[in-house]
Amino acid sequence: MEYVDRVIESVTMTLDGGIYIRVTFRNCELFYAGGSMKIDDVHFENCTMKLIEGAESTHKLLTTLCRGGGLDAIPFYHGQ
Repeated sequence: MEYVDRVIESVTMTLDGGIYIRVTFRNCELFYAGGSMKIDDVHFENCTMKLIEGAESTHKLLTTLCRGGGLDAIPFYHGQ
């Protein structure tokens, strides 16, 4: 689904697979499982975000790397 120049309010939704450009999420419960999405100029107001499935593992890995100062030493490639 594609959202452009929108305010999305008081919904529960999964972000994976979406396109979000100049979007404001307000009072939403959001889920992210690690799937692809496009996000540009997005704002969150009073929202909760729950990382599920692969996203939770990715978050744990990146948090660990950041704490150890390891991110600067690791080249990251973004697949298409």
